[in-house]
Amino acid sequence: GGFYDYGDQFIKNLPIPPATLEQQSNLSALAQRLRANAAARARVRGQLEGFPRSAQSALETAGILLEQDTLGNLTQDTGLSKSLSFKGARLEHTLLGKPTLRLGKGALTLPSETHGGAVLAALEAAGKLDREALLSLSLPVKPKGVQKFLDMLEDWKGDLVALEAEYKQLEAELNTQVYALFALTPEEIAVVEGFLERF
Repeated sequence: GGFYDYGDQFIKNLPIPPATLEQQSNLSALAQRLRANAAARARVRGQLEGFPRSAQSALETAGILLEQDTLGNLTQDTGLSKSLSFKGARLEHTLLGKPTLRLGKGALTLPSETHGGAVLAALEAAGKLDREALLSLSLPVKPKGVQKFLDMLEDWKGDLVALEAEYKQLEAELNTQVYALFALTPEEIAVVEGFLERF
């Protein structure tokens, strides 16, 4: 997130109480943990937003190479518009039992439901994709490989939830220690938190 920036003339005369070495150490440790948490959240968000390329890269880094092809070669498209959105996209089956992803007035006939889940996840991550970008996405040929991608995606989503919960806990701990340093009363704490809620 963002931060406040105040000139020295506005803060140099504030009555900041001296902190003990223990308080300084605790506040510093919490600040470092918050910075590390922010970096980890940014990394995981990047993995989520970069799906499926991020999953491919992570597996390659782990030495796992899967046979892949572009979505254009793996699917048959019918009447896809130039710009495609996750909104309203749905996976269904044709009369012949083939999984089909409906995208607006167009459709993609897919090799498996698992491939459909990956395409939906890619659209959700991007929000919108143009037709050429969607069809150029690379996915594993076999459903088991695509499932590896989807498993990684679910792991990253879980990681982000855990990191966001940890961030809230660390922020609450930091606030509590700062309130204690300034010996704020419950009423004063309520005023500070009410102010911060507006931003």
